[in-house]
Amino acid sequence: MLTPVNPDTEMPLYLQVACSIKKYLESLPTGHKLPSQRNIAALLNVSKTTVVEAFNVLADDGVIAIREKARAVSSLKAPGIDWPLIIHKARQSRARDDALEAHGGAYSKSLLMWPGMDFSPQTPLMEVSEAVAHRIAGADFMNYDDIGFLQLRELLTEHLKSSLGIDCSPEEIIITSGISNALYIIACAFFGRFAPVLYEAPGYYESILTSPGAPAIPLPMCADGIPPEVLQHHIARHRHAFFLTTPLAHWPTCHMTSEANKQAQFALCRKHDIPIIEVDAMRGLFDAPPPMRSYPGSEANVIYVGTFTNTIGHSMRLAWIITPRNTIKRLLEVKSQVEPRISNLIQIYAEEMLRSGAYDRYLGTLKEKVWERNQGIEAILTRHLSGRAVWRGMPGVSRLITLNAPVDAGSVIRMQDGQISLLPLDALDESLASSLYMYCAADSLSNTEALIRRLSQLCAR
Repeated sequence: MLTPVNPDTEMPLYLQVACSIKKYLESLPTGHKLPSQRNIAALLNVSKTTVVEAFNVLADDGVIAIREKARAVSSLKAPGIDWPLIIHKARQSRARDDALEAHGGAYSKSLLMWPGMDFSPQTPLMEVSEAVAHRIAGADFMNYDDIGFLQLRELLTEHLKSSLGIDCSPEEIIITSGISNALYIIACAFFGRFAPVLYEAPGYYESILTSPGAPAIPLPMCADGIPPEVLQHHIARHRHAFFLTTPLAHWPTCHMTSEANKQAQFALCRKHDIPIIEVDAMRGLFDAPPPMRSYPGSEANVIYVGTFTNTIGHSMRLAWIITPRNTIKRLLEVKSQVEPRISNLIQIYAEEMLRSGAYDRYLGTLKEKVWERNQGIEAILTRHLSGRAVWRGMPGVSRLITLNAPVDAGSVIRMQDGQISLLPLDALDESLASSLYMYCAADSLSNTEALIRRLSQLCAR
């Protein structure tokens, strides 16, 4: 039975008709004959012209086959996310075009940039730097490709399969210059007035998600992630939404989604054909459960965004998008407008790290150092803030410190002498009015202790 359309919504009638027909066909076998265009128009109380437009969209997307002097038939192979229809709707959004024209890549200037880690093991990095220098001196360059160096994508495919269980091909990987740019490309490619994004709030990426004019719907982040019943409620209200999640390391709450919640979220989104955008920014710094993109069947509805930036260093502005094949062309269309080129040198460096095995050796040492740093940070916080605050966070990397009594945000900024390692969050969300986000990895433990001591003194005033 065809789902009725609503002329009072912003979605054009022909797209509503197309969605209604596709939903109707999902429970029917391939080759099933559709009612005539005239009958569909009468059933849905729309004009025949509207139905013709809907048929053209569905035919372009491979959902139906239109036959001359005969009724159209279903060519839908199986239910699932209709990426072509999502892309088609995104292209209709004038707001998306306005965003590309007005913003370009300038949005990133407003984002907070943290320094790198002061305890990264340097030997593997120096070895790779020397190898890269020899390659450049010998004019050993990889051929440039808009999607990213092929050799790098091939090595990433092997690395992700062996380390995370992610099964993908080089053709499903797009290289970008950092996670923020990757998300901006995704947002401009798919989001719009008719495709809102559900995201964990408060969130670091909200300004990027809303750049194309799409509604962003915040879901309050809990200690073990968004509860499935909350996600279910919002999915019921927003059938054409995307779900963006950072299950491993949510900024700024420092919550990590439990494996049970993660699997429930995945099952729920898969059941309702909701695309998931999984941001995996902190992968590699500590042992953690595998990402959603490693789950069976995830290749159809999970867009995975990973990076080297937070492991190798913040000057390593390189990330990757793993995406269903039928979305690659659309993403590259947008990428050519907002990020036509990324650094050849950084791609060569990343390729050499993977090819030589230096990255695996580097991560092994880095995890040990992160754990040592974590123990030191815990001891410092316990010494100076016990009874004055509570905290939680990612091992060795960050902490969310919630003070028992609020302190002046300006005083916190001024006491840091330029390098901001403690960020007041009062302007971000009312629920975080007494909270500070601490990036723990950018300075020595002695300097960190001096900073926390000053914070303790500020709390005592």
